[in-house]
Amino acid sequence: MWPPSSPDCNPLDYGIWGVMERKTCSIYHVSVHALKAVVEKEWAEMSVDFIVKTCKASGPGSRPC
Repeated sequence: MWPPSSPDCNPLDYGIWGVMERKTCSIYHVSVHALKAVVEKEWAEMSVDFIVKTCKASGPGSRPC
């Protein structure tokens, strides 16, 4: 059993969101709308291959989650 915040169970939180956070928080946003626009842009530009590899990298132990 893993703790609720284990990176083994949360490849999106620890892998993908980490990349998104670095890209979106590197600049100042004048509003929530501006931040949302940047997050949506970065998400659209993120490759499906990267997302799949990140999820697979969490290993077979994450499957029960």
